[in-house]
Amino acid sequence: MDTGAAREKRLSKRRRNWALALSFVLILISLPLFQFALSIKKDEDNPYTRIGYDKIVRLALVASSKNRATFSRAIATMWTAGFELDRKRLQRAEMLYLSALDQLKQYPGLDNALAQNCCFRLGKVLEDESKYGEAETQYKQAIECAKRTFGEEHQKVADGMRSLAFCLAREQRYDEAKELYQKALAQDKKGLGEDDLDVAYDMSCIGEMCYRTNLYDEAVQWFRKSLIVWEKQRGANHPSFAWVSENLARSLYMAGRFAEAADVFSKLAESSQLNFGGGHKDHLRLLAWLGWSCVSAGKRDEAIKVVARLQKALESKDYPDRVKMTATFESAGDLALLLNEFAIAESIYTSLLEGQQREYGMRDARLCKTLTAICECRARLGKKLEGQDYYERARSLCELKGNEAFMLKLNALQLGHTSSGATNLSGQAASSSGVAASQQSTDAPR
Repeated sequence: MDTGAAREKRLSKRRRNWALALSFVLILISLPLFQFALSIKKDEDNPYTRIGYDKIVRLALVASSKNRATFSRAIATMWTAGFELDRKRLQRAEMLYLSALDQLKQYPGLDNALAQNCCFRLGKVLEDESKYGEAETQYKQAIECAKRTFGEEHQKVADGMRSLAFCLAREQRYDEAKELYQKALAQDKKGLGEDDLDVAYDMSCIGEMCYRTNLYDEAVQWFRKSLIVWEKQRGANHPSFAWVSENLARSLYMAGRFAEAADVFSKLAESSQLNFGGGHKDHLRLLAWLGWSCVSAGKRDEAIKVVARLQKALESKDYPDRVKMTATFESAGDLALLLNEFAIAESIYTSLLEGQQREYGMRDARLCKTLTAICECRARLGKKLEGQDYYERARSLCELKGNEAFMLKLNALQLGHTSSGATNLSGQAASSSGVAASQQSTDAPR
């Protein structure tokens, strides 16, 4: 039989184990909370940015043992979901955030910063998975949760509206997105002041929505306003807001203000060469835009110099890079054709064809446009017979693809009609978002 001393010893050991287990649970609770608090460093003295993480800690301390266990599991699940999201395991992260949200609904509910953060992050995951409808629902829930938790006018509400606006923009619902960006701008101006980077970003996004809806002059105004703040905060020509300057230049171009666009593109090209080097894809894209702006502004000599620079840089690219930069190659080739620089155009398109053939093979329909362009270059250079093999290949690929436009072009070339097929069109503007630079468009004018 157990003696009293032995029983007391076992009980003491059991209490010690329970105390260690409880300490471990508290550490599991506190570490994610601490990390969560540090992840968004805000000025707690400003009511507009105050989060109040102490309220979350109090929710854990006053909870019953059952609710505390649920609360702990929710935090641990959110922490694991963030870990999976960092590693781009989106389906796993989505499942974990949904689980955490269910646990938070049990305790302490959805009227707190933790639940708002969970809805917001789940929306991000769904958006990355291109589930825009579901992401929109989560963003709206995050906004409502933020309003109940922090008040109608708070930075968390503005953050939610920006994310929802970006999601809507990806669905091409630009007018709705613009309205949300304007609401976020009004709140940020009131809570943060006129010279905050969030204010600059909001104005840039409004300008982007104007561009997308063909309101180019209005877009110019918004981009210029935002650039004043960007430059005040980070200095002139900082690469973090180069996308805003590029969107300004594109808006000027689309508004028909070509000389102004050329000036901005020239400065951007110089800055990108200093920051990234003369062979970087962004620099070459900007050069293509500069060339088109110059020729549209009547500065033919400058445009020829630009297209010569483009030829030299593009021909030095590796074959895989040539395929990735197809839009820039085509833009430079079309520009050379428009300038009657047929030898340069042939060289550019031949370089692109070499990369495409290595990537796609000799019989891929995607070669049709490049082959047709080379045929036109050779016809304009008086080398029609030398281009006969390209003509036959292009014709067979066009028939395979069923491309009537290129077939008409080839027939015209065969008959000796050599009007340039270059067009003075611009591509889409760079996308702006919660992480604007990561959405930069890679197209070029054509």
